[in-house]
Amino acid sequence: MGHHPTETLHDVCLGTWVVSGVLLAVSQLFFIGVALRIRDSAVPIRDLPPGASPPEIHANVTKVLMLVGGLVILAFIALFIFALSVMPS
Repeated sequence: MGHHPTETLHDVCLGTWVVSGVLLAVSQLFFIGVALRIRDSAVPIRDLPPGASPPEIHANVTKVLMLVGGLVILAFIALFIFALSVMPS
């Protein structure tokens, strides 16, 4: 920190953005955790006609889409926080 008063304000703003990014990253990790726990089909067994097998493909597609979406958002957050950390004053 230098002697200029705006540098303190800059550091506070940068810290606020970093904390926001970290909190968003934690929420995405929770989202990915929920996606990893998906095991059952998208259609409840009780709603299927007798003798029909559960459509497990729906659960797999949902799981993959949630994982990819969560990881893409995490990558953008990481890039944003990195860009903020190397940003000149």
